[in-house]
Amino acid sequence: MTRQYTPVPSDILDLPSDASHTSENIQTFPQKLHFIIKVYPDGTLTKQLDKLRLNTGIIEIGCVGGNLNLLEFLSGGANLVLLAGGTGITPFIKILQSVLFNSRNRFEVGKIILLFFNESERDIIWRNELESLSLKFPNSFYFYPVISKPISDSWTGFSGRVSPQLLDICFQKVNLLGVTKAMICGSYSFNDSCKQ
Repeated sequence: MTRQYTPVPSDILDLPSDASHTSENIQTFPQKLHFIIKVYPDGTLTKQLDKLRLNTGIIEIGCVGGNLNLLEFLSGGANLVLLAGGTGITPFIKILQSVLFNSRNRFEVGKIILLFFNESERDIIWRNELESLSLKFPNSFYFYPVISKPISDSWTGFSGRVSPQLLDICFQKVNLLGVTKAMICGSYSFNDSCKQ
């Protein structure tokens, strides 16, 4: 599935009990639309979006689409590895909500590992919320932020870029066994690196 945007909730931790990762459930909150926008200082569009204030502009958005059948993808209790590069975290937010908050009712899923790659620590979107999710689901969701350019010696997490060695370390930390499926979202170069 490929598209240039992904609808997101306003809060990862505040999910209705019947929410799932389907286009139909976007209608649950028809009056609200939330975006994850990372403002790049050198970016052409994001600098302009950052200047918008409430009720000062109009942004038109096309229809929500996609063809991922999450129930089918995760059938049989497979583990799920999510590799996100920067704003590539966006589609995984709804997937995490659907799987974590509905797993007892609908999904047979093993462990979920999110490796979230960013340039620096300050670039980690929704870090606190993702850490909260890992505390809320300590035996099923593992969050590993990875930065390529540590700014200070205080960073104790993973550093570098996606590599087989880094994946092996993470998989060993959570004792990942059995069938494992992966999803990748990021820049073209990030996605290519992950596929290798």
